[in-house]
Amino acid sequence: MNIHNASDSGGGSLRDLLGRNIGRRASASFLVGSYRLVRQEGILEAVGTDYLVLRQGDFSTGCDLYALKFIEFHDDPPA
Repeated sequence: MNIHNASDSGGGSLRDLLGRNIGRRASASFLVGSYRLVRQEGILEAVGTDYLVLRQGDFSTGCDLYALKFIEFHDDPPA
């Protein structure tokens, strides 16, 4: 597993980092309420002004970008 951060990405905004990683498998943690983290995994499919979309099998999940606290990008396993 390879975890990227702002220094790995060459700087820029969170949206820039996400945009450069569209198509990669990702694990994202979102803050729900004041203390609960919820983890979603899938292929990063799209990034908007205030949302990101993770593809999970045959459906996609829209996620609130402002609740995003952590994101990990995974290297695809060798073919």
